[in-house]
Amino acid sequence: MLKKLPVLLSALILFLTSVSATGTQQKDNALLIGGRQEIVKRMMQRFIAQKNPARTMTSQTLATQAIATYYEIGTYPGGTWANINDINDSGVVVGSGDILGGWTRPIGVPLLGPNAWQWFDLGLFNNASPDMTGGCSEISDAGMIVGYAATEQGYLHAFAWMPKSGTQKVDLGTLKLDGLDTYDTSSFASGVNRDGTFIVGCSRTDDASNPGSLVGMQTPVVWTPTVVRKAGKPVTVWKINQLPTGGMEQPGFILGVTLNVWSAITVNNKGQIIGVACEGSKWPARVVVVWNPLPGGKTWEIMSLPLPTGFPYAEVTDINNKGEAVGTVADSAAGSVSQNFHAALWKPIDSLRRTYSLTLLPTLTGAPNPNVAFGINDLGDIVGNDYNAGGWGIDARWSTNDPTFVQAIGIAGYESFGWAWKVNNQGIAVGVHYDQSDGFSVAHQAAVKFR
Repeated sequence: MLKKLPVLLSALILFLTSVSATGTQQKDNALLIGGRQEIVKRMMQRFIAQKNPARTMTSQTLATQAIATYYEIGTYPGGTWANINDINDSGVVVGSGDILGGWTRPIGVPLLGPNAWQWFDLGLFNNASPDMTGGCSEISDAGMIVGYAATEQGYLHAFAWMPKSGTQKVDLGTLKLDGLDTYDTSSFASGVNRDGTFIVGCSRTDDASNPGSLVGMQTPVVWTPTVVRKAGKPVTVWKINQLPTGGMEQPGFILGVTLNVWSAITVNNKGQIIGVACEGSKWPARVVVVWNPLPGGKTWEIMSLPLPTGFPYAEVTDINNKGEAVGTVADSAAGSVSQNFHAALWKPIDSLRRTYSLTLLPTLTGAPNPNVAFGINDLGDIVGNDYNAGGWGIDARWSTNDPTFVQAIGIAGYESFGWAWKVNNQGIAVGVHYDQSDGFSVAHQAAVKFR
């Protein structure tokens, strides 16, 4: 069950399952999903350890929910599982899941409109072995989908796909290694802005004898578009650009730590990119950053986001067009028995968005329970996970407009636990719930329209 939690890269969080090998050999990829999966695992472990089968949802808990429309998303026809990572303003959800035969593929489905509930499979790159894997990370409001898919050589490459392209995807390629006539083997696209003008992710070299094992440094990247003419027709070409790490990758920037794994998570229409840096596979991250575009929109400068005293670990998972970012701060590394973590909101306090404030979001009960934030829209809705009065870890919603507001959304129902990953500007949140009725063994992908 835990192996099939949603990918973001956040992707590299997060959208973001190591999928460097076959679909049946997936590994948890904190490199890809930015640690989001590790945080959720910890929430699940803590919940299951404390779970009382007699626990029920109180009338106070039910009163906090405001559901307009509920969607049980299900799986691709013939498949057995799906992970939904994102939703755009047209109500199209994307992620990964298995198809008939058990192969993991980049999939999605519109929840609304004339094509509602018609699932699609974007497939792998040409000549890739069918037992390889792929997934969708995010979708723009124009319908551009970004993600990763296996190549003929057996590595994963970032892709971009546009409507009316069939299953033809653009291979976004990898970084050229400094001073060498060779390139990284793998890349991941974790995010795309709502206008579809920036794509972000990472580029890395994997050990050919041990798929999924990093060689050297994982580098944060952004792809920018240029329109050229081919055969008399305009064609968009995507250029890969290395993002600066500001010297933070040097040993000793944090005492005893080398930050060699960097991931750009997602990007807004202004070109602001959020990202994380960590030491190898140790999560949560030790540094969370924003890259701000410089004049011309082709280069970026890096700045660290503030962390509260006593919380040296963090994840940043989403950013809206106002420059408001959300994530989670933690007092210790993932796996620590005493780990404590809180949902966090970073807001720019100057017009240039070079200085940020930090707010820890409230809990449903008012008690200092652990909670996490994953997604944010342009209206200031924030979604994630919190504990209700009945003691269940459920999906929750906050607001940038009212620091005291917190409400259950309704993805997780009676005697269930779950969370929300993303929310669009129509007020539709997507997430997952696990139910006591089936022994918490099935990840039910769902969405709720709360506006």
